[in-house]
Order: sequence, then C-alpha cells, then structure tokens
Amino acid sequence: MRIALEHYLADAERRRIKNSLSEPQFQRIGYAMTELEKYFGSEEPLANFTTTRLHDYLKETTKGKDGGAFSNKTWMNRRGYLTAFFEFCIQERWIDKNPASAIRTYKKKSLSKAAPAVLTIQRAQTLMAFLESFKEGRLVPFYALCLFAGIRPDWDNGEISKLLPEHFDLVNRQLKLPAEITKTKRARLVQLQPNLVAWLKRFPLNKFPIICANFRKLHIGVRKQFALEHDVLRHTYCSMLVGKYRSVSDAALQAGNSEGVIWSNYLNLTPQKEAEKFWDIIPKKKR
Repeated sequence: MRIALEHYLADAERRRIKNSLSEPQFQRIGYAMTELEKYFGSEEPLANFTTTRLHDYLKETTKGKDGGAFSNKTWMNRRGYLTAFFEFCIQERWIDKNPASAIRTYKKKSLSKAAPAVLTIQRAQTLMAFLESFKEGRLVPFYALCLFAGIRPDWDNGEISKLLPEHFDLVNRQLKLPAEITKTKRARLVQLQPNLVAWLKRFPLNKFPIICANFRKLHIGVRKQFALEHDVLRHTYCSMLVGKYRSVSDAALQAGNSEGVIWSNYLNLTPQKEAEKFWDIIPKKKR
C-alpha cells in the first residue's frame, strides 16, 4: 500500500500546484491517507482490502471524541476519501474493483448539521475595539475583511492571502476578487459596506498589510483569547448580510456561496434589527 499512497499523494500535490485542488482539501486528503496507513500498516497489499474491512475501519475511526457513535457526515467524508483513493488505484491498474464503493452511505437529509456559529453584536464590537489598539491595529485589515466582507480566512493559502490593494475600489465601495484567487474559481464582486470602508480608511492597506509581520503568532493568540472558531467571522458576515437586506441571492453572490447554502444555513439566523446594528461597528479612534 505504501507505494500506492506515495503515487496518490504525489498526484494530489500536482493538482494542488495546478490549483485544481485547494490547500485545505490537500491537507485533509493527506490526513485521511495517513490514518488509513496507520490502521492497516504500510505493507498491507491492496488486494486484501474488502468492503467489509473498510466498513469496520470506518466504524472504528469515526467515533466521536467521547468515544460515542460516529456522525453520518464524518462517515460520508471519510468514505469519500477512501473511494477516491481506490478509484485512483483502479486507474493505475493495481486493482480491478473499488472496495469502498459499496460502503454504506447516508442520504443528505440524514446528515444532521448544527447551525453555524456566529458572533453576537457585543462580541463583534468587543473584538474590533480590542484589535483597534492591539499592536497599533496590525491585525485590523485581516479581521475587518473576514468579518465585514466575508473573505475566506485561510491566511496561508486562501482568498485572504491573495488579496492585493488594486482589488479594492473604495470610491465605488467595491472589492473585485478575480477567479484565480477565489475558492470557487469564479470572479466575485463584494459591495463594501460603509463601516468596512471606514475601517480600511483608518487602516489603509498600503500601510497595514492584510497579512502582517508575525501574523501567525498574533492571529493564533487572538483566536484563543476570544474563542474564535475557524470560520466564525465569515459565518457572521453571511448571517448579518442576509439578516439586514433579506436577499438570499445577493448574499450568495457576494459570499461566493450557493443560494441553497444561504437558505439552509443563514436565513433568519440573526434578526433584522440586530443585523442592522452589526453594520454600524466602526473605528472608535480617529486616524
């Protein structure tokens, strides 16, 4: 199995370099393959894998953190990685049949999903007030763009890391994301809200780069201090945007999501009056 995994991960690396595979997805594939090798051993022949063995493997490795029952969503994600790996092995003519294709599946309606975590108005105000003074506002552009423009927050290789000052038009309050930097590989136009324009004027990008010096250490510290989940800033943006303007289609276009995602995850998550207060969060100190 070791040789097969090496070839599969090398192909994943090639796709990542060619931008047909995102960095987070590449990392998840690597983790899934590491777990597979750890469980069965690197010397396990591909011919020994059967649907029953893989089924038992998933039951063992998808248990909850407390040792309880696995979630249907986790099961389907892990099943997907296994299916893709063995499909690759078929294409390389190492095996004739995909043993993962017959693993139990769960329909979409049975994949329970919790509502996205979003910041309250008070938490958002407290966070931005802190950042305004922290390290002379060094982290403000990153957090303001994620929170008030919904930019995906993967700072090491995501949308936020590829934004340039020339993508911004503060006069017309627009942010134009070209297709080559978005997760969906589609160009996106974000209408900058007046409060975000105020933040960007107070902390201009030519003096306050989005990814500042020593960013990783500072960012991790702030996330820990405020107990921020990975996508909570973007979730908050989506919720507050559709909450204030009540337009699912517009929110989907600006966030780079499908209308179905906005409908099922963010509509009615935040009351309209609360959402309106969110867009009034502006810098407290003058430049």
